[in-house]
Amino acid sequence: MSAVKERDDREQKWWKQVLHLSRAEFTQLRRARITLFYLTGLPVILFFMSISSQGIYTNSGAHVDPGAASLFTMMPVLAAAIGLMHVSAVFTVRREQHILKRLRVAGGRVSTMITAVCAPTLAFVLVVTAALCTFGIVAAGQFPAAPVLLLCAVVLSAVSMSLFGIWISRFARTAETVQVISLIPLILLILGSGASVPLEYMSDRWSQLVWFSPLAPLVDLFRSAYFGADFFGGRITGVAPLERAELWTSALPALGVSLAWVGVFIYLIRSVPWTAHRT
Repeated sequence: MSAVKERDDREQKWWKQVLHLSRAEFTQLRRARITLFYLTGLPVILFFMSISSQGIYTNSGAHVDPGAASLFTMMPVLAAAIGLMHVSAVFTVRREQHILKRLRVAGGRVSTMITAVCAPTLAFVLVVTAALCTFGIVAAGQFPAAPVLLLCAVVLSAVSMSLFGIWISRFARTAETVQVISLIPLILLILGSGASVPLEYMSDRWSQLVWFSPLAPLVDLFRSAYFGADFFGGRITGVAPLERAELWTSALPALGVSLAWVGVFIYLIRSVPWTAHRT
């Protein structure tokens, strides 16, 4: 009984640390007016980007709204922009100011600190996705075909891109430096996601290779989960509607690849220093 009680106390302490550190992250974000303005402006920028790409979904089918398809395609891009440019900068600043070191000395777990840093990204992507779903319901009367699958896409995109941003922070000493460094992988991710150039327009061999990038399966998951259609593999022309069981079965490869990338990023962040770089 004592061993079970001790284990429950440890788990409760872990959740308390996560909630406490996450609340501190949200408080710092609310006080950083410039950062908050920058993050709020990202969906607006992606909205205007999506307007130019609506035309490529006109042949997807009568059950697919081109505007909604282009907007949901941009959701993984939003997670990538926040994770690679914001989370990486936050983690770099906290490390160089010895905040992470003090937290570890005080008994903070690595998992709690990483979870707290990822929490704003998850919350932001979740809020924007919920807003898009609400707009789709009110404007077109179209409910998400698979809300649970859509939630999985939100969590996977936010977690994987936040972990990627944390790993990138190991190559920089200042927030300004890491934001410049993060532009390279961010551009590559966008080009290989199917958001800017659909994979269907690429050669078969190249599209099959690019589909295994971190963002491409997530783009498929967002579109397919909302419309309940077979967007998997980067397909955008003549996508067929799927039953619930068929949708989840078709989504398994994309879910597997996305989970694999989360595992890769978890392994990579083991090399991230928790103390300030020596000058």
